[in-house]
Amino acid sequence: MVSAGGRARRGAANLSVLTNFTVSGVKLAVGILTGSLAVIAESLHSLTDLLSSVMLWFAVRIADTPADEGHPYGHGKVENFSALVEGAVVASAGAWIVYESILRFGSPPELGSVGIAVAVMLFSAAVNFFVSRRLLAVARRENSVAIETNAYHLYSDVLASAGVGASLALIPLTGALFGRPWYWIDAAVGLLVGLYIVRLGTGLVVKAFMPLVDAPLPDEDLARIEEIIRSFEGKVLGYHELRSRAAGPDRFVDFHLEVSPHMSMAEAHEIASEIRRRIERELGRVSVLINTEAGRRCDEAPPEILEKARRVLEDTPEVSKVLGVKGRRVGDRYRLEVTAGVPENLPLERSNVLAVLLRRKLNKALPLHPSSEIILEGLPAGECRERDKAETLDEVISAHR
Repeated sequence: MVSAGGRARRGAANLSVLTNFTVSGVKLAVGILTGSLAVIAESLHSLTDLLSSVMLWFAVRIADTPADEGHPYGHGKVENFSALVEGAVVASAGAWIVYESILRFGSPPELGSVGIAVAVMLFSAAVNFFVSRRLLAVARRENSVAIETNAYHLYSDVLASAGVGASLALIPLTGALFGRPWYWIDAAVGLLVGLYIVRLGTGLVVKAFMPLVDAPLPDEDLARIEEIIRSFEGKVLGYHELRSRAAGPDRFVDFHLEVSPHMSMAEAHEIASEIRRRIERELGRVSVLINTEAGRRCDEAPPEILEKARRVLEDTPEVSKVLGVKGRRVGDRYRLEVTAGVPENLPLERSNVLAVLLRRKLNKALPLHPSSEIILEGLPAGECRERDKAETLDEVISAHR
């Protein structure tokens, strides 16, 4: 069963084969008819496009084959191999065109039906422009490196065809202006087109080769992954060994996620699953492997101890706001540090009494961790809660004596 994305990639490959077959045939016929090296060079370029399109046709089908025992990570790298071969063929064809153009400078032939050649080149540019836009849209949506490379290859034909058409239009113009046509313009443009094809082919080789040696994902993708992980601050302690690679339309990400050593396996698994789902929504076709492990900050007090201390503060009159609860291991126990907000006009004597009360209540709630540091901070009246009139601080102190 082929997925919707697979059907879109196969449709793009079919369109590329059909377009390049038609355009290369028309260019070659016109080039032979007119004797234009530039048009023949462009037809050869289009023939390499046709060859790359045929490889693309096979590559997208093989890349969509599900993972199996012999290929547990799938077959996505077939797309990279196809693009690598395409780049090598394109670069070789460009080098041949450069060589022939240099020889042609010594004996440029006179051209025949220049008007027809110009029309054909402009037709080719128009067709390739619209097809390349269609392929590029599919490539970006489906994250297909082979289709993206093919789309940019076709788009380069747009520029090359337009340049050749312009040079052929200049030949009769120079004849009208200077009495003798500048036929060498044809060889000059052929040379420029050849150099451009060499540069294009080299770039395609490099782009296709890097994923074959497991180069990491682009920096912008890695930045999005790191941003997602950091958004879970407070639930996770950190992460390390973030690794990534691509294989055709598939991307793979794995890293170690540090969680509290006191967190349950079920809770850690749920957090890791949510991070994985977020990354998949952001990047699309990606496989994410997360290894959860106890974080390095193992001296922190577990959440259940901190929550008990917080409840003690919340249940105490004249504590208007819980400003912080922290704890760290000291030997086999935890030393707590609690910060409570109290009315700023609370007398010093009553502040001392309140601190003693809080320490007693904390010792009673957490008998195994009797050492606590109490910090009281004054708050403006507008930030203080209403005290329960039925229970005064003195009454609470009496109850805990």
